[in-house]
Amino acid sequence: MGSVARCLWLLPGLVSAWIAGCSGETVNIGYIGGMSGRLSELGLSGRTAVEFILAEEAGRVAPGSRVQRLVADDSNTADGGAGAVRRLVDKGCHLLIGPMTTAAAEGAVPAARRAGILLLSPTVAGIQRQGPSDWFFPIMAGAWTMGRAAGQWCREDGHTRVVALLDSANVTYASQVLDGFASAAGDGVLVSQIMFSSANVKGQHGQYAEKVLSLRPTALLIVASGMDTALVCQALFKAGSTLALYSPSWALTRELAEHGGMGAERIRAVSCWDDNNPRTDWIRFAERYKKLYGRSPGFSETQAADAMRLALMAVEKSPEKTRSRIRQAAETVAAGFKGIQSDILLDEWGMPVREVFRVTLRSGRFVRVHP
Repeated sequence: MGSVARCLWLLPGLVSAWIAGCSGETVNIGYIGGMSGRLSELGLSGRTAVEFILAEEAGRVAPGSRVQRLVADDSNTADGGAGAVRRLVDKGCHLLIGPMTTAAAEGAVPAARRAGILLLSPTVAGIQRQGPSDWFFPIMAGAWTMGRAAGQWCREDGHTRVVALLDSANVTYASQVLDGFASAAGDGVLVSQIMFSSANVKGQHGQYAEKVLSLRPTALLIVASGMDTALVCQALFKAGSTLALYSPSWALTRELAEHGGMGAERIRAVSCWDDNNPRTDWIRFAERYKKLYGRSPGFSETQAADAMRLALMAVEKSPEKTRSRIRQAAETVAAGFKGIQSDILLDEWGMPVREVFRVTLRSGRFVRVHP
């Protein structure tokens, strides 16, 4: 199987369920995510949620249209993101969902702007829009906003000496989280920052935990994937540390819950998602998702589901199934969009404004902490 064939494929079962009885033009929706390597959980879980919504929301496409879903792996890199956009554009996609990381978006966003195709991202939080008519459209609260929320929480908890541990493989996102955190935590609270690369950190999490503890902080801000956060939590717990841990939503994956052990129970994360959200739309979505897949959806699945719902509504409302008309329709749909866990509002730049929750891990579930 050639490289394009490996990265780009259809799900015939889902597509057939969607287009039964339709005979008009085809709308191609592309999905971009990192689906290979040790940091593939966000990309794979996002893809599953997109498939789920495509199957569930079949009635949303206007009569006479049909939808096909195409997929490209971005390898969680800027070059991979740019290449994924090019491949999907060459396949005739009308709009794209993804990527799932800021690292991949650094290549995908410029490529989408050059191609003139809507790039609707579920979880990218480190890249700003150029205005309300930009081809790039994130639905996640920004990285700086998340960082500031974590910093405020840390300040309320009374911490005066914090070390930051950041993944340089997603440095744009990590830096913005750090800046937001520092703006709220207080002058002089952030005493040191340590960088590591998830590309070559295997087997070294204990060493980084020792380096953190040698600085004698009262709290740690960790900006990393769920797996890397879990392994650092393990190492800190084994060292007997009771360090308070703060994190943005990037870490809130099944890998953290499954591999973090008791050390992960101290995590204080900020997110637009939580397991025990009381919203009716979330309860219904989670029940249906768990019935089909045997597990509850996490933050990445929920965000990807919202992105796919928004995409389908934009296709439905677009009078002509062209890239520019679908982008215009998406702007209209997004204003006041009723998300699964919270509504989405847009600021003057077209950036999403969303409620941010305080979340911790209890008995394997990410539950909201009320101030």
